[in-house]
Amino acid sequence: MSDRERILSVIGGSTGVALPSPWPGPSLEGALENRFESELKTLGAELVTADRLKELAGASVFADSDVPEPLLRGLVRTEDVWSADLGITLADYGIADTGSLLLTAGPGRNRLASLAPPHHIAVLSRTRILDTAEAAIEVLPSRTAVIVSGPSRTADIEGVIVRGIHGPRRLWVLLTD
Repeated sequence: MSDRERILSVIGGSTGVALPSPWPGPSLEGALENRFESELKTLGAELVTADRLKELAGASVFADSDVPEPLLRGLVRTEDVWSADLGITLADYGIADTGSLLLTAGPGRNRLASLAPPHHIAVLSRTRILDTAEAAIEVLPSRTAVIVSGPSRTADIEGVIVRGIHGPRRLWVLLTD
């Protein structure tokens, strides 16, 4: 009997359990915030506190117009997104089961802030973390939106992961109350 035939005979004799329809997604262990942070780290991003922003003093920043001014203290605002060291955006939602962010475009929200500078900082309210991607899709607005899952990365060349080719090399998420 070939390996293929052995595998197929085992699968064919299995009494597996069917998933409920629709499948509710993975069970969340602990608080949504803990799950979100764990998945975010897996993607190579980092959850930070406002104190961490002090490390960036003097850096140039291109920020959405609705980013609170206190978060921009010590940074030098620029209108040239391509020369900015940092891009700061407000995230509409976080997705706990994937560690992703949902960002929408609109007045004062230029998505280039999350794409062009080498370091993206997303500001997210703790109350806006959803459990699943399905829940995020349900709240999608009718305007343009993107889902950001970690820093930019690709493995196009020989399967070697390279960061920052198509966007930011670093992603920090700042949770607010």
